Amino acid sequence: MPREYARFQLSMWEDDDFLNLTPPAQHLYFVLATDPEMSYCGRVDWRPTRLRVRAAGWTPERIESAAAELEEARFVLFDPDTEEALVRALIRSDELLRNPKMGISVVRAYGAVASRTLRAAVVTEVKRAHAEHPEYSSFSSPISGEHLARLMTRPDLEEHGYTNRITNHIGNHIGNRIGNAEPVENTNRIGNAIGNPIGNADRSVSYLHTADRIQQTYIPHTARAADPGEPDAPPPAQTSRQRRREPAPIPEEWAPTDTHRHKAGRMGVDLEHEADQFRNHALANGRLQVDWNAAFHTWLGKARPRPATHATPGPPATAGDRKRADLNATFDELNRQVAHQRPLMQVIDAEPAQPAIDFTDWSATA
Repeated sequence: MPREYARFQLSMWEDDDFLNLTPPAQHLYFVLATDPEMSYCGRVDWRPTRLRVRAAGWTPERIESAAAELEEARFVLFDPDTEEALVRALIRSDELLRNPKMGISVVRAYGAVASRTLRAAVVTEVKRAHAEHPEYSSFSSPISGEHLARLMTRPDLEEHGYTNRITNHIGNHIGNRIGNAEPVENTNRIGNAIGNPIGNADRSVSYLHTADRIQQTYIPHTARAADPGEPDAPPPAQTSRQRRREPAPIPEEWAPTDTHRHKAGRMGVDLEHEADQFRNHALANGRLQVDWNAAFHTWLGKARPRPATHATPGPPATAGDRKRADLNATFDELNRQVAHQRPLMQVIDAEPAQPAIDFTDWSATA
């Protein structure tokens, strides 16, 4: 994944359309744009249920509401069928096509995209980068020039077309009940909790009807003047989805999820041991949490890998212990050699003594 985001981030804070996004939409954009699995063409996995662990209190409904706003403003494109999303400005804002080697990486990342719609979006972004910066060496280099030229002949979004795919569950669920007991039709198709229309309500808007071409602004929704003789309408009932979740003790049936198992396997951590430690620590300290799965995800991030066997190691050996062990090994080796030579010594002891030779007589004999 590309790591140099300084230029990318600077361009975001200079973009009025990005500043007009709601905080949830901006937060989701940062989550997607910094995903460690992002490819060099800006493709990331789109699985709202897995993104819940990225922030406390996040729900799939809130995530999809923020995604609908990003999609309407064309900061991110989605294909729920292939579970993919595309941070479309990455190729141009991060200037990946300056370098031929990075250009090849973009081409390879394009080939790994499953969605035909998002593949067409990548082609559009490469074409725009070429139109804005034809001097980039990737377009003329023998390493990447031919590959990029062939990629730009593929269908782009003007040929393929794009229709919004994300449904705003929160905006549609709450509706708009200002000054009237009867719900008013909600024309906001982007989605936000207060029902303010943002940008263009036409969900079949062209891909090029984007933040780069047309500045989108908030249009405040004015309330209808209340009739003095008309009784005030009761406020809408608060649903369980809107209620704030309260911290609670760890449930008796709590158990690690598949996401936890994947993370523990990747880190080399004993999942069952860490789950027992986590549960005992929560019970012993009377901890309360809003999301226990998210809390355990953080716990695993601080866990240390454990050896395959759980035998408790003894205290470290001192210099005296090592010297004593060496001497014992030497004595054992000497005893083994003595035991091996003992039969030979018995044979030598059993032979009769031989007369001694007097070497003093040799000179006389000679």
